[in-house]
Amino acid sequence: GCEDSKVEFNVEFYSLQPRKPPIPTVISSVGIAVGSSSFLQCENGKYNLDPMTSPTDAFYVTSTGDLFMPYAPLNINTTNWKDFCLEHLEDRVVPFLCFPNSRTTIEIKETLHYRVIAYGLIVSSVFLLITFLVYACLPSLHNLHGQTLMCHVAAMLAAYSFLVISQLLSSTLNPQFCMVIGFAIQCFFLAAFSWLNVICFDIWWTFGAIRSHVAKVEESRRRFLCYSLYAWLLPLSITSGTFFVDHFKLFPESFLPKMGERYCWFTRDTHGKTLFFNLPVMIQIMTNVIFFGLTIRNCSKIKSELQQMQSNSNAKLKYHADINKLAMNTKLFVVMGLTWACEVSTWYFQNGDDSYWWYILDAANIFQGFFIFLIFVIKKKVIRAIKMRIHEIIPLCFAEPPKHRPSTSTIFTTVASSSSNSSQKK
Repeated sequence: GCEDSKVEFNVEFYSLQPRKPPIPTVISSVGIAVGSSSFLQCENGKYNLDPMTSPTDAFYVTSTGDLFMPYAPLNINTTNWKDFCLEHLEDRVVPFLCFPNSRTTIEIKETLHYRVIAYGLIVSSVFLLITFLVYACLPSLHNLHGQTLMCHVAAMLAAYSFLVISQLLSSTLNPQFCMVIGFAIQCFFLAAFSWLNVICFDIWWTFGAIRSHVAKVEESRRRFLCYSLYAWLLPLSITSGTFFVDHFKLFPESFLPKMGERYCWFTRDTHGKTLFFNLPVMIQIMTNVIFFGLTIRNCSKIKSELQQMQSNSNAKLKYHADINKLAMNTKLFVVMGLTWACEVSTWYFQNGDDSYWWYILDAANIFQGFFIFLIFVIKKKVIRAIKMRIHEIIPLCFAEPPKHRPSTSTIFTTVASSSSNSSQKK
């Protein structure tokens, strides 16, 4: 234990709430000792926290007398009032704690959890890379929809790559480099959601009216340029704003991102992640829902108009092709939008980080690359295009069957005609 002190001291107490910064509170008494830590028995020695010399030593004494350390590893950042002492150090009061005997079960479990996520992200990244290469190598998929999908996949692949680095190497990375990785993760994930937003808008625009079956190349290029400006510059602007707010302390403490201070990501004890990541993502997800609702309505309207046309009209062919795109984009939106919406909601409404619900969401997010591969590559049209492309490069592979197989009647007619000609010659 600690030796009680008769010296008056000033200690601020705080009230803790899930997902919110500590709130100062006033209490009458609390069962903690302040004075000399010489009576604190520690097998491996003791240490003190001093935020004046190291900002990551920040601590809060809770209204229950416990010690909350926001920069300590997750789930072991709260120390019981019996396991620490507060002692005067020059003109301030600091806590003294015992060095841990060994790595706790929670630390080991947390490290294992992060490693499993990282290895899952690597597998998912492989499927994203395959999807990107397939669309890049097949000229038949280089239409506007294919280009927007490639950009979405490229952004996801970059975000996953930086996320893997942060999951596996965050404890050994230089703090400045860790901060750069955090901003890169933010930028590329926002870019992935921006391109998903573009895809949803484009399919709504496609069903807006019965347009020409053959789009002008100049129009497609102009639209892709506009899409690119939005989907790349918006994430870059938000990320730049996050950096300036964080670096120059432009917002109150409770809204600072504090990127890279504890992880290669936003800190969890402020609203920075809410303001600079969750809010833009949720706005885009809700916008996508609106686009899908409008698309379904336009789809029904166009279907009734097409019933007045001939069955072989170009408009009907285009309608069926666009329906297939709508189905694929709906699957993509469900895979990305729904899982991330659930994760953002869980962040605020569920207490405790060690939850099976979090594991389910992590698994869903990890396998997004695999789901995208299934949706956009494992299709008859794409597989047929892959075989044709391989056949062009290596003619012996996937030999193409004859385009027109003669029917039995054609064969008999040809034989009869040949026989007749032979008889006439004789």
